[in-house]
Amino acid sequence: MRCPECTSRNSVAALKCTQCGARFKRKPLPMKLIGIAGAVVVLAVVVLIGLAMMPAMMNPESNLQKVAKHVANGPKSAQDAERIRAELEDSVKRYLEKNTELSTKEIGDKLRGIFPSAAYEINCFDLPRNLKLVEIDTVLQPSNYLISGKHVTVLRGFEVFDGAKAIEDPTGPVLAILGHKNVQSGRHPQLRLFALLPDGVKERPSDTVPSFTGEGSAAFAKNGKDVELELSVMSRAAEEGLFTMSALASSGLKDEFVKARLNFVGGKYEFVDNNGKSALAALRAAAFAVADPREKGRFSGYLSPTALTAIDQVGKLRTCPPEFELKRLGATAAVTQTAAKPQQQSRRSRRRSRRHRNEDAPAQTQPAPIVVSGPGNRFLMANTDDALEVTVAPAGGRFQVTALKRSKSTAAVVATSAASDPGQAVPYEDKTSNLVDKLLSAPDPVLPSAQQMKHTAVLPAVGTAPAPVVQSDEPKVVEKQIAGEAAAIDTSSPSVKVRRGPSTGYRSITEIKKGQNVEVIGKQDGWYKVRVNGKEGFVYGAFVNCKTSDAYTTATVTAGKSIKDDKNRTVSHAQPGDKLVVLGGITNDRYKVQLSDGRVGFVDKDALDVAVDMPQFVP
Repeated sequence: MRCPECTSRNSVAALKCTQCGARFKRKPLPMKLIGIAGAVVVLAVVVLIGLAMMPAMMNPESNLQKVAKHVANGPKSAQDAERIRAELEDSVKRYLEKNTELSTKEIGDKLRGIFPSAAYEINCFDLPRNLKLVEIDTVLQPSNYLISGKHVTVLRGFEVFDGAKAIEDPTGPVLAILGHKNVQSGRHPQLRLFALLPDGVKERPSDTVPSFTGEGSAAFAKNGKDVELELSVMSRAAEEGLFTMSALASSGLKDEFVKARLNFVGGKYEFVDNNGKSALAALRAAAFAVADPREKGRFSGYLSPTALTAIDQVGKLRTCPPEFELKRLGATAAVTQTAAKPQQQSRRSRRRSRRHRNEDAPAQTQPAPIVVSGPGNRFLMANTDDALEVTVAPAGGRFQVTALKRSKSTAAVVATSAASDPGQAVPYEDKTSNLVDKLLSAPDPVLPSAQQMKHTAVLPAVGTAPAPVVQSDEPKVVEKQIAGEAAAIDTSSPSVKVRRGPSTGYRSITEIKKGQNVEVIGKQDGWYKVRVNGKEGFVYGAFVNCKTSDAYTTATVTAGKSIKDDKNRTVSHAQPGDKLVVLGGITNDRYKVQLSDGRVGFVDKDALDVAVDMPQFVP
């Protein structure tokens, strides 16, 4: 470098001239070089942070704790429920895969330390062949995991574990796992079959375990492989869509529990059925054979030659499954109702996921059975399209159908004439509870948060078929604020419940009498947010007479009808006097309606009295 003062040559690294001592000016670093250096520093910091967080992210226990807290807080929507259920399932599976060598006690203790006890219950079981089963009950639904060596299998759809047996089969050893749906879903026995492989288990094809209807109990037989069942005939008839459950409950017919069996033959189970001996069994046989004449041979023991001929003359039903209402005809004595008896529910009779809690729970009063005296063995089975008169009588140690013919009556006649018939029980029915409060005893996949939710202590009657969950493409309605508008409670029942949230899943905070004025301050998911007596809560929209410009259109049911989804599956049943929220205009002679739990369905227009005529629906 040449000095600018004395022109002497110096080293390029010199800071000043060696001859005259003049200091040299340094050139600034290029901006591009500074930018590259900065980026390198930032990248190094990010890498270091990632390396520090990696152990926590890869730690199954840490991830499981995070998901557990999310589940305990409750899902915000149906989509959120599905997402966190999948997250929970995946997190538990990965955690168990890291801890397969632990005993069931050690696994249970570790999981109870991770999951908050207020929202979870953990049960672990030792199975044959050194297998283990982990059952986790959450606010979403029970989930079960089968551990075989280093492998973990998720038992999807299986709810409450009851027992397991290893069975030797010519094709290889298999494992039969027996359980049941929880009591809120109806205690329906469940059976799963798995092939035991050297490196894990594999579920056998679905046809190795036949499907069957009915609620009740199940246990392995003494031979260690067959399954003995005890099933409710009433629940079977309702689950098969032959009769409505309300009709069976008020008919005066006594439920019958029949013994059936699942026999293990040739590597799979075969169902040995039993229809029973009661009048209810004969009526089920008649309804089944009329709905599907191909089944006449199956029920031939319950059908006299005259009845078999009559079934051919009846012809095809207009509605199938028929979901008949049921009325007893010609009874000579009134229905008597025996007094209800308090009955202590034992710990083992309750759902397994609750057997370690509330062992000394207070006694629960069971519904009083209805007893009918007198002959009264003629019945009217009717829906809105078909009606049949059926006569049953004892024959050969069981009841048999002796006569069957079409009738001009309808389901409406069954409902209106029951009160004048001394042989027909007509218990008081709160129309509000028919479509709202009854849903509390039905399974709901989307529950509010554990802090808001209070589970009902009332169990459904034996045989109550769970209301199917209908997935809808309807967008969830975000709460809309409305300037305080005066409105009145309009319902056929004496009062309605005000709930903490817009769903029957939320607990009640107060009740409002029919005709009482309320202040509407919002609307969400088919419910109005109201203010009354200083309290704020939600009331189903069909029970509020609101006059705002964007008020819900409501309708009153004038004829008993099934509410069906877009695939013609039954969502619920509407009875005369029920109120519904109408979502859309008329299409295919049906209105689109929304129930109090958010489910959507369709009802025939001639069964509704709509408050405001709606425009013709245009797709």
